[in-house]
Amino acid sequence: MNNLILKGLTEVENMQFHHIEGGFAENKKFMLAKDIAEIHNRTLDSINRAINRNRKRFKDNIDVIDLKGSNFVPHLMSNGIYSQNSINASKNIYLLSEKGYSKLLKILEDDFAWEQYEKLVDGYFNMRETLNNESMNVAKLLNKQVGLIIGEVDNLNSRIGTIEDKLDSLEISPSQRQYLKNLRNKRVLELIGGKKSEAYKNNSFRSKVYADLSRQFNKYFDIPSYGWTPKNRFLEAQKLIKAYNLSAELSMELENINRQIAI
Repeated sequence: MNNLILKGLTEVENMQFHHIEGGFAENKKFMLAKDIAEIHNRTLDSINRAINRNRKRFKDNIDVIDLKGSNFVPHLMSNGIYSQNSINASKNIYLLSEKGYSKLLKILEDDFAWEQYEKLVDGYFNMRETLNNESMNVAKLLNKQVGLIIGEVDNLNSRIGTIEDKLDSLEISPSQRQYLKNLRNKRVLELIGGKKSEAYKNNSFRSKVYADLSRQFNKYFDIPSYGWTPKNRFLEAQKLIKAYNLSAELSMELENINRQIAI
């Protein structure tokens, strides 16, 4: 737990929570179950019960860390997140990664939960301190490759091919994520009749459409969110979004909304 870092409060789309990095991997971001409960208008007990009932689905140190009894607890107390009494009363103090958070949502499975999750993926989990981190990563990669080239000149071509394959399989860039988000918004507007339509003004229905598109997209690529789309499947992702259509259930609901307007 020594590499966990509490960076204070942050805010995304009017949702305020504690910014925590480290733990699972360098520069990775995580969220307290306590903050997730507040964002989704749930009690902390209900969130912890959902995790504990499905504990086998959550991999330790990959999806979840239980901070109870760890040396990170004093930081939670000194920053006013937990009191000594609440620490004593808590059986678990869970910290979830993005993948752990997505697994929790599959258990909660409601449209509001998915809508909030998408906002947090865009505004928190996929928000990178890009310039410094990417510069450091590029420098490390170059140093490593120079050493390999000096020692293994004969295998240079095959190694370059391997590196290119790995780069292709990395997740898409921030600009590509934004492009997919814009494409998704455009497709949803096309299907429900534009921003001036009654269907668009119906927040519940609009959220259902976004959630359904996201579920189908994530299931197709076997990823927790569109931000994890492999770079080498970016064009395929665009085609998938453009080809999305409303399910039979959503189509019927759209017809009912339009019928009510006509009446």
